[in-house]
Amino acid sequence: MAIVTETYYKQTYLGEPIADADFARAEARAERIIAQITHGRATAETFAALPVFLQNAVTDAICAQIEYYAYYGVDVSIS
Repeated sequence: MAIVTETYYKQTYLGEPIADADFARAEARAERIIAQITHGRATAETFAALPVFLQNAVTDAICAQIEYYAYYGVDVSIS
């Protein structure tokens, strides 16, 4: 189950436009990045147990990462 829905990203966060076909892939990758950064403390499994202010922070972080992928592409390599 995804933390960020496409509707939330497009209508509430108002992120960079991303193709509907690419959203699920970008969201899944964004969640993995945020889970890594938080050392596994912010995952879909633990999200509901987080305080509301942290849920909002995690949601915004995932949206920001999706926006990065929308702008630069999902297959951006780190060098």
